[in-house]
Order: sequence, then structure tokens, then C-alpha cells
Amino acid sequence: MSNSTQYDKTSADAIAIAFDYQYYYFLYKLFSLQSGQSVGLEVKDDVHSELENDIQILVQVKHSVRKTATGNVVNLTTLDIDLWHTLYNWCEVITDSEDGRININEQVDFLKKTYFVLVTNKSSTDNNTFIKLLDEFNTASSNFTTLKTKIHDITTDNQDIIKYKAKLLSLDDNVLEQFLQNIEFNLNEINLIDKCKEALKSAMIPAESIDELFRNLDSDIRKTNFRTVTDNKKIIINFDEYYKQYRIYYDQARNTNLQIKKFNIKLPDNLLEQNFIQHLIDIDDISEDDIDDIIEFTKFKLQIQNNINSWLSESELTIDQLEDFEKEVIAIWRNEFRSKNRRPLSEEGIQEKALLIVDSLRKEKLVISSLELDTQHSNGEFYHLSDNLKIGWRKDWEERYSNE
Repeated sequence: MSNSTQYDKTSADAIAIAFDYQYYYFLYKLFSLQSGQSVGLEVKDDVHSELENDIQILVQVKHSVRKTATGNVVNLTTLDIDLWHTLYNWCEVITDSEDGRININEQVDFLKKTYFVLVTNKSSTDNNTFIKLLDEFNTASSNFTTLKTKIHDITTDNQDIIKYKAKLLSLDDNVLEQFLQNIEFNLNEINLIDKCKEALKSAMIPAESIDELFRNLDSDIRKTNFRTVTDNKKIIINFDEYYKQYRIYYDQARNTNLQIKKFNIKLPDNLLEQNFIQHLIDIDDISEDDIDDIIEFTKFKLQIQNNINSWLSESELTIDQLEDFEKEVIAIWRNEFRSKNRRPLSEEGIQEKALLIVDSLRKEKLVISSLELDTQHSNGEFYHLSDNLKIGWRKDWEERYSNE
């Protein structure tokens, strides 16, 4: 029998969530970029930002799946290993001789332009002695000597934390004082996706367009990051690069006109039993063996219907506008239908005229609420109306299909 702990069972998921948490914080900073700034992912830190005047912000991002008995995320406690490991990592950066910071003056100069942020979903607590000490120090409630002494007095049996604290306190006093002044904690950051969307809202994006803009940017940026890493390059994006590559998404989102959306189409099981397919087969436009055409035409029909349903549900299109659209489409069909069926026709003539009507209407570009549909979606609307027996191709279509 396995004796694995619950943490062991969820560790793979925890790692995946932690990676996504880091990525979405990077995305939030990317969405918040201003001119002259850049943001990087896993380059100088988990996430880093470079501002104007050579100021940089190094961010450690820590996510926890651990919950309290009440179901809340655990607090960031005084002896939290994430806290002390983060401090240790930053100390290593400050004293990195390979990056030209072997002496104290170099370390002080580095700290004059570098700030440090710990971002975590862990909750804040008044019982975190370290954070409380920093708050008192930064509000001038205590001096540096008192602060250092009280940090030294934090005791634990955890050998890792002992090591991390020793590294912190080994910094030169001038370096340590400046470092402690430059630390910030962003706790209880639970939903970074909402934070990303708020950043998009701040860019004056209409509320109804934010979700789709977020999906488009998220998808494109993930792909770009993957290609960048695959090419052994660093993920660092500056404002000008971001503006050039992604401005089109913002422009589209600000356009309050209807936008065509792409949907994953689930084909019906009974492709051949669809009314509009049977009618096209009936006039010899396609045969039952033309499976590729049947699938394509079905996708055209479902794509326009999915878009219309989406526009209605998002209040981007009204029922009245939809009814006006259908009336116009039927009027276009009726004009074409009447022009081809003015005289009595033989069976052969009915078939011939039906094909001419279909061929003609397939060239139409329909307009719905000022949005001109492309050929596929225009064709799809005609197929939809045919499927619902609102239009037909043969002169005798109403009598022929009235019992279907």
C-alpha cells in the first residue's frame, strides 16, 4: 500500500499551478507596460521589470496549494521557508561577483536602482514578525540597529532557514539597510487572471471585449514565449515591441462592431439527415459521397449560428436586429428565386434553375448589424435558413418538403 502524503499526490499539479501563477503575473506586468519599460520572465528573476532611469524590479513569485482547516490559503508566517529562501536568493543576486558586485560599493550602487517584490497567494498575518519589523523600520518606528537585532533574535531549528538568515545578516550593514528598505510584499494575490483583465480594462477596453482580448493575447503570448525559449532566447519584451506586435488586438477589442469569433465545431452524428444537405443532394449540387463538402457546408452553417448565439448572449446583437437580418437575407433569396422561376418549368428546368439560384446566392456577401460577413459565413446563413425550411432551391420546394 502506498504511504504517499496528500502533498505527494498533488505535487505535480502544484508545480503546474505554480508555473501558471508565475506566467500570469508576468502577463499582468506585460499588460501594464508603459513607454520606456520592459518585462522579463525567468531572466533576472521569476519576473522582472525594467523602468526608466535604469530602475529595475526583481519579483519572486510563490504559489501555495496548502489550505487551512477553514479552506483558506495558508498564511505567510515568520518561519515560512518561501520567505527565507526568497531573501537568500536576493542576497545571492546582490553579492553576485560574476555580475560585478564583489565589493560593498558595487552592491550599494546596485541597490540604489533595484527593488524586490515577493508575490504570493499566501495570506497576510499580523503574526509575521519579519514583515512587522520591516513595516516598523520603513515607517521610522524603529532604527536599523534594532531591526537587525530583532531579525537575529528570530529562532528556528530549521537548518535551511538558519542558513538563509545567516546569509542575510552577513551582508554589510550599509548593504543590508538599503536592501531591507527596498523589499515589498504583495500577499493574498489569489486571482491573477482577474488582475490581468483589470489591467486591460485600464487600457480603456470595453467591458464586453475584455474576455476575448485576454484569450487572444494569452494564446499569442504563450506561443511567442514557446518559440523564444525553443530558439534559446530570453523572454524580455519592451513596450515598443509589445505595442507593435499586439496593438491590433487592442484595436479590434475597441471596435464595438460585431466581431467574428472562431468556434470548435462539433459535427452532428446525422450529417446526411440535415434538411439543407438533403435539399442540395436533391438538386444534384452534391452527392451523398461528397463527405468533404458536406462537412464543410455543415461547418459554415454552425459557425454563423454559433456567432449569432454568442452575439445575442453577450448583448452585442438584439433580437430585432437578428430578425431584420433574416428578413433581408430572405428578401435577397426571394428576388433571386423569383427571377429564375417566372415561367412554367419541366423537371429538368426546375433542377437547372435551382442550381443557378444556389450558385448565385453563394456569391452574396451578407451584412448583419454593419458587419459584412465573409463568403463562408454568408453561405452558412443561407444553409441555416434552408435547414429550417425558410428558403428553398427548387420551384416546388415548399410543397416538396412541407412534410419533412
